[in-house]
Amino acid sequence: MCHDDLKYPQDRPGRSPPEDPARMPEWTARVSLAMFRLLTVGAALAGAYKEPLLRALEHPDPDIQALAQRVPADYTRASPKGESGLGQKDMAFLLQFAVCDLEVTLEAQDAVFGPVADWLLDAILSDRDARREMEDRFEKGYGRAGYCRLREVVAEEGEYEPCPLKIVAEGRGDTSHADAHLVVWELMKMFWLVDLVRPYSLSGGNLDRRAARPLSGQDVGAAPYGDRELQSAVVVFFGMFQAEEVLLPARLTDYPLRLLTAYPAMPETRSGREDAEEEEKERTGSGGKLPKSMSVAVFFNALFNLSGRLNHIGIYHPVAPLELKFFEYFLQRQLGICLDGNVFREDTPDFMSWTYQEFTETIGIFSHDDVENRDSYDTWRNLVEADFLDGSEILTKYPPDYERDKYYQQKQSYIP
Repeated sequence: MCHDDLKYPQDRPGRSPPEDPARMPEWTARVSLAMFRLLTVGAALAGAYKEPLLRALEHPDPDIQALAQRVPADYTRASPKGESGLGQKDMAFLLQFAVCDLEVTLEAQDAVFGPVADWLLDAILSDRDARREMEDRFEKGYGRAGYCRLREVVAEEGEYEPCPLKIVAEGRGDTSHADAHLVVWELMKMFWLVDLVRPYSLSGGNLDRRAARPLSGQDVGAAPYGDRELQSAVVVFFGMFQAEEVLLPARLTDYPLRLLTAYPAMPETRSGREDAEEEEKERTGSGGKLPKSMSVAVFFNALFNLSGRLNHIGIYHPVAPLELKFFEYFLQRQLGICLDGNVFREDTPDFMSWTYQEFTETIGIFSHDDVENRDSYDTWRNLVEADFLDGSEILTKYPPDYERDKYYQQKQSYIP
């Protein structure tokens, strides 16, 4: 992880390691575990995001069968309104699937997300050492227990809601409030990492997604690749839910991580420019073919903006984008909470402090909370001013008061 612009704890300069050298293994393990879990969840859900396009190929209506041919030319960027290529018939077909509908019920999502969410909850709660450490924080009142206690104090004064965290999943009556904080912390570390690879991150994220694989490093035009044979790995990233081939430099230290390049993985390995052009035809559905790797995520921008589903809270706040639906489901089904109404923000100069941008601009979700003079978040500061976070700072009880303010806004939304 090499973001020079991330906000570090006050005692760490921005370009130094996130923690003192002796404690970097602990920090690295924390990041690695969250990334492995995110990759696992993304791969486990890939089938659900692949299903709509497979069903389209089997549909009796020729127009629906040709759905894959209408993949936007640059589906990793937010397309202007009206350029999706989807008609009302296409929209109606796609909205039958839980992963495509912003207004789908929790019960309709159970079959898609339930088994994976249960596995993740079990995996987190099976770490007895982590549970004991979180209980210790709450017993002694330090570190990540601090913000929770502050919420209780402010709530008593009638200015804020008390901490809403509680594990509400069936059969979890033996869990504590500290356990709920641990689950949220582990989940929100994964949530933070999504920004590195999610579809809308091309303008400022870490993965550049392209349509066809170059032949050599010379085609990429990047010094770390040079003109030598490329090395690559195939992976399923959360947010795209499809197999992608990532080109790898010889050493990650040679190359800014934000410039790694991913290509939709094709059914078999090919070489040569003619084959690369054929891959591009296959990706866009020419000839009625459907790339084995493609998921319905290629249509998420169009579904968000043009489906007529409720997509805004108030004037400036879009709801969570479709690729984050698993997180919304997990928070509601397992913990009875949801993302705060101002986590996402339109691209305006006066965006509020509690935003997705701020959350991902600070490295606090991974930072140690047992270092002297480090402070938790409080309700009068910005997220980036806290030395550490646990993710509960951008969560609220479900159902939230702002549910009544949701409406459909037919305009191009900026999703950070």
